[in-house]
Amino acid sequence: ADNQPTDLVTPGYLYPLQDLAIDAVGPNGKVVFAENASRSNPSVVYDHPFITGCSPESSIAFANKIVEVLKKKER
Repeated sequence: ADNQPTDLVTPGYLYPLQDLAIDAVGPNGKVVFAENASRSNPSVVYDHPFITGCSPESSIAFANKIVEVLKKKER
């Protein structure tokens, strides 16, 4: 209810990017994320050349960061 208008219905387990990243870096790696990410508190990390948003709630902020970075490259 707190993430409208996202109407995602799935019969199985979703594979969030955060979980995939944690698995990919292994036990000695580091993944930066916010446990409390939400639409009003998105989590986006820009570590050139990577831009990462590890939650569906952060997708708008993620897209805005991509546009911001691309606009700076045009200059």
